[in-house]
Amino acid sequence: MEIDNSIKSLAAAALLLAAGVPAMAQDNSLRGSVVVDGKYLPDVIRQDRINTLPRIYSFPLDATALSYEQRGVTTPFAPSFTALPNRGWQTTRTVRDYKGYLDIQAGSWLNSSISAGYRILNTECDILGVWLQHNSSSLFKPDMSEYTADVRKKNYDEVIGAYYAHTFADAGRFDARLDYRLGYFNYYGYYAPLEQQHPGFDAPTQTVNDIAARIGWRSLPDNPFQYDAALKVRYFGYRSLYLPQRVEGAEADMYTLSSMQGQRETHTMLEGGISYDFDSSSTLGIRLNGDVLGYDSPVWSQIASDGYGDIRLAPFYRFQRGNLNINLGAKLDFTFGAGPELDRYSAFHIAPDVRLDYKAGIAGLYLHVGGGTHLNTLAAQGTGDYYGLPGLLTTSPVHSPLDGKLGVNFGPFAGVTAGVSFAYKYLRHQPFAGLYTMYMNNPAAIAEPGVCYMPLYPDGMDVKGWGIQAHINYDLSDVVNIGVEGSYQPQDGSTGYYNGIDRPRWLLTASASVAPVKPLRIVVEYNYRGVRNIYCPTQMQQNDPNVIIGGEGAETGVRAMRLPDITNLSARVSYAVSPALTLSVQADNVLNRHNMLLPDVKSQGISVLGGLSVTF
Repeated sequence: MEIDNSIKSLAAAALLLAAGVPAMAQDNSLRGSVVVDGKYLPDVIRQDRINTLPRIYSFPLDATALSYEQRGVTTPFAPSFTALPNRGWQTTRTVRDYKGYLDIQAGSWLNSSISAGYRILNTECDILGVWLQHNSSSLFKPDMSEYTADVRKKNYDEVIGAYYAHTFADAGRFDARLDYRLGYFNYYGYYAPLEQQHPGFDAPTQTVNDIAARIGWRSLPDNPFQYDAALKVRYFGYRSLYLPQRVEGAEADMYTLSSMQGQRETHTMLEGGISYDFDSSSTLGIRLNGDVLGYDSPVWSQIASDGYGDIRLAPFYRFQRGNLNINLGAKLDFTFGAGPELDRYSAFHIAPDVRLDYKAGIAGLYLHVGGGTHLNTLAAQGTGDYYGLPGLLTTSPVHSPLDGKLGVNFGPFAGVTAGVSFAYKYLRHQPFAGLYTMYMNNPAAIAEPGVCYMPLYPDGMDVKGWGIQAHINYDLSDVVNIGVEGSYQPQDGSTGYYNGIDRPRWLLTASASVAPVKPLRIVVEYNYRGVRNIYCPTQMQQNDPNVIIGGEGAETGVRAMRLPDITNLSARVSYAVSPALTLSVQADNVLNRHNMLLPDVKSQGISVLGGLSVTF
């Protein structure tokens, strides 16, 4: 009965706060595109492994997901240190003439990574391959509390996949793939009540099942009339949902956790497009995407909905001649059934899709103006916030009326390339996130200035703002490479260029790579995320959503919780014993800082991995 009361309380709170503003979205994990400012390189799908160089969470200025054909199942968990910003198993794709590969890395904190793949068929007409990825970590003790001193961070991610493609000489190309990911981890930042402390106590655990399948058909590239179509299905589900529950009879506020079924999502998508080349310069076309999402958990149907659908049309005209590329288009979105019954997401939106690229000498100028609706899926939410709430509080998407970027690139000249850009983005109903672990620890929303305890807020907020970005890179053949990239985005509640749930004001990446002798390469990289904040709603007076308790953020209904800056210095040394065998050692977080990625989510200190890579 206590669990039922927790469910009802959660549902009531979510419905009460949903006062006409839809919320929550991330990029649809089954779709996307790649926009590259600069040289075009043919993208050849191979079986290359995930880039396993450890990184912190990465929220770039403009994050565009790779298309599903190139990404497989997302594996955001890192084999060490912090979560990798992997966008797919082919993060690096270099065409090679080998059939298989094996990469093994292991080191401190019992971090380990195994990547393997084999191309069974690789003929002019047929491609068939299999691959796998293992990531794990199980020894780091976060030292969050004296009562949980023996709790360790545990992550295990296992991914397997298979793909096949056949080219019919006079008809087109058929392709299919199937990927499965099994994830297991614990909420290692959970502080248990005192009466739960005992030898062998561990944090609550979670299991994730993620299955994605795709079949598609594409016309041959040498025909002026082009068409393609694909059917995709993805299942993403959590085993458990944990909600705090007050301990009866306790003199002070003390909570334990109740457990119930986590949310499960089935996403079916049909996509396709046609285009016609009138001549060597002009192309007219249209893209169509249709999505149907269903949810099987009765807990969540009380809060959001049993499912929803969306249809997106994107007509375009493209002109390419010499150094000039122009794309004129629009994105039309028709959404039905999204959001709770009393607060449906509006049915129609339109956004621009305009791109202009021009190169003159060593300089290139580009203007990209886009936007559109980003579906709110459980899989996308889990990718953006690994330790986030295992369920959607609303199925309402996020809409971007405008997402623009203006920039100029220079080079290469004397080995130097550089560029600067200005960006502006407007998001409607961007959700609050990144507080689930903290909510399990502190379920009572305490009205203190600068403190957030409430991730279960279904409405988001409108966020709009600008950012500037600059980069410079120097290459001396394959011997030396030095690069610096930084960006500045002012952030203040609803004002700011949205760049991730921690909303950093400053981003900086500096790297240097040197090969003093051909087989040996040394790489050093420094990352900085400065002036970070988690934004959350101010606490409402109980039973009266119109009365806000005073304190910081009371006037706007939004308050900020400051997070420590993140600094990360890493290094890697690799030695090619032969063209088929490479040995490597890498160290991450050399400065030994226990960065707080999110509230109650601490990263490991310095860590070292060693291993080998073999191709055959």
